[in-house]
This record gives sequence, structure tokens and C-alpha cells, in this order.
Amino acid sequence: MSLFRCMLILALLTLPLGACASVPLGSLIPLTRIDLMTTNLDALRAALRLPTSLRPRPAGVQMDVILVLEGQPAETVALALVETGEPADLATLPAPGPGGSLTYVYRLAPADIGRFDAIRKALAAHQAAHHSGSLSIGIATREFCSTGPVPAGPVPASTYLLTSENAGFVTLLEGFDLRGDPKLAGAFTTLSPC
Repeated sequence: MSLFRCMLILALLTLPLGACASVPLGSLIPLTRIDLMTTNLDALRAALRLPTSLRPRPAGVQMDVILVLEGQPAETVALALVETGEPADLATLPAPGPGGSLTYVYRLAPADIGRFDAIRKALAAHQAAHHSGSLSIGIATREFCSTGPVPAGPVPASTYLLTSENAGFVTLLEGFDLRGDPKLAGAFTTLSPC
């Protein structure tokens, strides 16, 4: 997998739907180590850091696995991510910056690990026969709720990824302003309470 393709795939691991941002330079080398075809799915974790006034809704975080086979339209399979409160999952996260924030860590639902693995096996068989095909993932928070008033000004959010290829979480986005994204800016006035 090329460096550009890996960056593109893992930049999808964001909370805002379609937000544009860049991956920190220090994350590029760790991201190139990740191989979606062989990574240990039991170890895969995605983390989201938000101000204390926001929370992802339960069942509002999912992983989209995108399978592309030559001559066929891309197939997207939505997999459930479940929150995990295991201390080991939080141990390798970067320390939060100043200001109040909470970090939420997610893993694949046990039933969906098998579904992801079946997709990888299907792609491997296709690649063996046709020498083509690709696999990518996107992790998105689709729904937020408020735990209190969201202060005026920037609403910083950060995302991280942990896979078996790296010893700790890799930063995907750091301090991304959710309110600065035109698709999300208006949502802060209509958030329902958690």
C-alpha cells in the first residue's frame, strides 16, 4: 500500500462527516506501518477526544469498510464500534491539552470482527486471481449529544488510531475545530441532551 493511499485511508478516520483536515507529520510513518489485510482486528481501537460538553451517542460511531474490486462499484459494509473503558486502551493515548476534555475509545463489536475478516479473505482471493482490489476504512461519529452548554468559540476534537503494528495510538487529527466545519457549525444549536 503506498504512503499516499494509507494517508488517504486513515484520514477518513474522523468524527466530522466529510471534514477536511491534515494528518500531523509525526503520524505519517506510523500510519505507513498499518496493513489492513493483516492487522490484528482484536487490537484495533479508535479514540475520540471531545470537550466535556459533547459526547458521541451510543451506537453513533461506526466503521465503514470499503472494498473496491476492479470493474465493480465500491462496496461499503458498516460495522459496529462499541465503547470500551479498559484502562489499557487509555494508557497509550497522548495526554490531553489544556481545557476540559473526555476521551472515548472504541473497538469492533465481536460479531463484526468476523465480518471484517471475511471481507479481507474475499479480497485476498480476488487479488490472487486478478491482481487488483483494495480495502480501506473510515470511522465516523455520526451523532453527538450535549452534556451541558457548548461554549462559544472553537470546539476542538482529536482522533487517534491504535493497531497491532504500532505500540500506541497514532494521532490522526489534533484539535480540529468542529464548529469551523460548515457542515457541522449549525448542529451545535440543535444538539439534544445526552
